[in-house]
Amino acid sequence: MPSQTHNLTQNKPATTPKQRFLAIGFLILAILILAGVIFLATGQSRVAFTWIPQTSEAKTTLTAAVTPVGTDLPAVFLEKNVEVEKTFEAQAETAGETPAETPTFQGKARGNVKIINSYSKTQPLQAGTRFQSPDGLIFRTQARVDVPAGSSVTTLIIADEAGEKGALAKNTRFTIPGLWLGLQDKIYGVAAENFYGETSQTSSGTSGLTANELANAEAELKQTAIAQAEPELQKLVPEGKKLLPGMIYAQTTARSGPKIGEQKSNYTLKLTVKTVGVAVAETELRKAAEELLNSTLTQELQLLTLNTQDFLFKVSAYDATKAKAEFELMAKGKTAPAPSHALFQPSTYVGKNQAEIEKLLTQNPAISNIAVEITPFWVKKVPSDAKKLRLEIQRGE
Repeated sequence: MPSQTHNLTQNKPATTPKQRFLAIGFLILAILILAGVIFLATGQSRVAFTWIPQTSEAKTTLTAAVTPVGTDLPAVFLEKNVEVEKTFEAQAETAGETPAETPTFQGKARGNVKIINSYSKTQPLQAGTRFQSPDGLIFRTQARVDVPAGSSVTTLIIADEAGEKGALAKNTRFTIPGLWLGLQDKIYGVAAENFYGETSQTSSGTSGLTANELANAEAELKQTAIAQAEPELQKLVPEGKKLLPGMIYAQTTARSGPKIGEQKSNYTLKLTVKTVGVAVAETELRKAAEELLNSTLTQELQLLTLNTQDFLFKVSAYDATKAKAEFELMAKGKTAPAPSHALFQPSTYVGKNQAEIEKLLTQNPAISNIAVEITPFWVKKVPSDAKKLRLEIQRGE
């Protein structure tokens, strides 16, 4: 037996130095690979930025009524008559200007109106279609026109009644009473020029007072009347309603002063103005403004704050018989990203390097203070495991 054991020991192959070297090398390599995997698994990427709320604006036309129907806002109308008077200096004639024709208004006022159609369908308008000015004057088209959707056409309109009161200024807005009320803010007319009389004569000297000059003077006096009437109208506002700046309509009921074409270096214009305050519930107005602004936002944005003091208003029409007014609203609000915003999702950054992420964020004007870190240093892109990405987002002022 002893001799057999000795033979077995002698037959066992011996480990060479080269084999021992390779074994140690493989062991060290395995340890390094394992350490790298562990290091990568525990590495973190970081994307940080500040989101500054942006101002969103939207404009629409709303109606307010004592007896609201459909989308009408409930309102109370407050009236006060005001007399205003001012002496104006006539505008100096441009040196060397050729004398212009002076409207005499011996007949019915007329002028070209631009008919705007922001509706989705073409609107045909027959000859004789009524156009109503802010002061209630009626003008009619002289020929049939078809106004394409999203476009406009220009045509002549003539006043129903003769007289100088039809001397409306360029850009005067007209409603089309024959249209359904819901279309009147989408299809309407705008004076393409200063309206003029049925006949005209050429002055031998200066052109005299122009329709535009007198219309501007009257507009200035109307604003003065509004300013005078507002404190008294505010006293009449009932509980639950609010009279906001711009929500006062002014209509001239009597006028005393010069006529178009008169030669004067200065003139006095006196008006009796009926001012109408449109008082509405602020909560209802906020609701309408919120719906308007939300309709303009993408799904990735949400309304953050809304302040009626930032709104702009202009009453464009008032119908005493129907106890209804139409007004333009320019609503403003601050927006913030919704939770679903792509920049709030870690998957947005996976596979991107630092430069790509910074470029993506700088394209958004609401973002500032960008910081991007990708670790370890030899890794150039955010790894596929989104859980290893830390997003830090702050809201700015």
